[in-house]
Amino acid sequence: MKKNLLFICEIAVFSSLAIVLDYVCGLIKIGPNGGSINIAMLPILIVSYRWKAKGGLISGLLVGTIQLIWASSIINPIQAILDYVLSYTVIGLSGLFYHNIDNLKKFKKNLILIIGAIISILIRLCIATISGIVFWQTPFTASLIYNISYLLPSGAICIVLLIILINVLSYYIEKKKA
Repeated sequence: MKKNLLFICEIAVFSSLAIVLDYVCGLIKIGPNGGSINIAMLPILIVSYRWKAKGGLISGLLVGTIQLIWASSIINPIQAILDYVLSYTVIGLSGLFYHNIDNLKKFKKNLILIIGAIISILIRLCIATISGIVFWQTPFTASLIYNISYLLPSGAICIVLLIILINVLSYYIEKKKA
């Protein structure tokens, strides 16, 4: 019971944090059709690390669904699902890589964190590129470049912050145990 409550509370808090970060960072747009350099994926990646894929997918689903409330560029329901709901939900897939990594050496743990995050961000890039091609009628190369222009820096910043936060937290948890 206590673990379920912690699960629900952490998902709620980190999902809320992702929404706030996305809103604040989203005030600075880099293109006419949206896209901004932000760190909204970071809380989802943290939930994925803490609660694996189940927690990450739920957090991403919540964030993406809430994003629809203030979405300004919806063409049809499928595009809305791709651009908002699915694009954040797939970030939670990084949790598939994070089973039993707490006992690994620091380098190996960091490498797995990075690989999980990169793969989930690449999946998001594919979804955004497909949406650009199908719904925004953008040629493949243009859609890919446009989406890379904000997802690459956003992803890099999130991965760096994820590694720093997880290592700092791990250090204090180990120190507390000793």
